[in-house]
Amino acid sequence: RAGVAHAEGRANAAALYAKAAQAFDAVEMGLYAAAARCREGELRAGDVGERLRLGAEAWMHRQGIRNPAAMVRVWCPVGATPPERPRVS
Repeated sequence: RAGVAHAEGRANAAALYAKAAQAFDAVEMGLYAAAARCREGELRAGDVGERLRLGAEAWMHRQGIRNPAAMVRVWCPVGATPPERPRVS
């Protein structure tokens, strides 16, 4: 639901990511919860959003994930900016 709301530009997308993160935490799915918090943080303004995103990225680093942004693109692809690829001529 959060991803669809995000893709459609709906105002409730951040709240839906927060709800998803809580649900994932409840069933000990920390990586999914962290990815949802990153997306929520991207959508929330100011310090609140930055704290959410940085906290989720720090959790991923503690788990040994070297590139949290890439992991978020896997689990929450909506809103992600894909890495640039070289052009083939």
